[in-house]
Amino acid sequence: MRIEGIKTDNVFMATPYLSPYADPKAHAQISALIRNHSSNREDVRGAMLRTLDFGAARDVLDLGCGFGFWAEILAERVAPAASFTGMDACDRDEGPYRRCIEKTGREARFICTNLVSKLPFDDDSFDLIIAAYSLYFFPFIIPEVARVLRPGGTFLAVTHSEHSFTGLLGAIDLSPDDSPLIRLIRQFSAENGRVQLVRSFGEVRRIDYENSLSFYEEDRGDLLAYLQFKLPLLDPGARFEKGVPYELTRRASDTLRHSGRVIVQKDDALFLCGGNDGR
Repeated sequence: MRIEGIKTDNVFMATPYLSPYADPKAHAQISALIRNHSSNREDVRGAMLRTLDFGAARDVLDLGCGFGFWAEILAERVAPAASFTGMDACDRDEGPYRRCIEKTGREARFICTNLVSKLPFDDDSFDLIIAAYSLYFFPFIIPEVARVLRPGGTFLAVTHSEHSFTGLLGAIDLSPDDSPLIRLIRQFSAENGRVQLVRSFGEVRRIDYENSLSFYEEDRGDLLAYLQFKLPLLDPGARFEKGVPYELTRRASDTLRHSGRVIVQKDDALFLCGGNDGR
């Protein structure tokens, strides 16, 4: 199924930012790079989901699903007959997304679309909904999430802190206030997520995951690879396939050489939401 995006005034058009995410292989490589340089060695998915039970969930909606980084963990924790519906603007994610779920014996479908003001589902359609590192692209969809979530269901919203990536920005001499990346995160962040969610959900609980990435002089190649992946979020006109511009490469390399280390903040938060019965 394919649902075309509709451009409206309240749509955050993510397309200029999405070129890295359109390559599932590159995305997977960066996920591995992040794990290798993390101060918190526990997998963020396992850490945040450790105490949560989704064994009764049969219908799952995954908003901004990507290639299934979170779905592959959730698929092992839901009912054996569960079905996943992934929605994402990158059509190349369909194959990897479906495969990571279907290998667990669960069903999967993929809808390629830019999320707009309405979700194309009936009321009370899903037991479990997740938006992992994606809700800042479309925070306006929160009331719709509450509408399509069944009473007693759960919405999981995973996001970054507004202080994330400041070390990366400092390495290339870019102020957070001038960064499209930080402005994007501020649309739905660890700091303001609860305020936005309580308008639609009666119960909102927060689970924190503290982390940072460290790059030393011998890690220059990894730092530049990470910078390249984030480049469209730093400069929406850039394409990550083209490599890091010389000036940014020079700044990052000089910072590593003079400081000996670049620390990139990567604190995340998961908001566990329910209590939408009175909507």
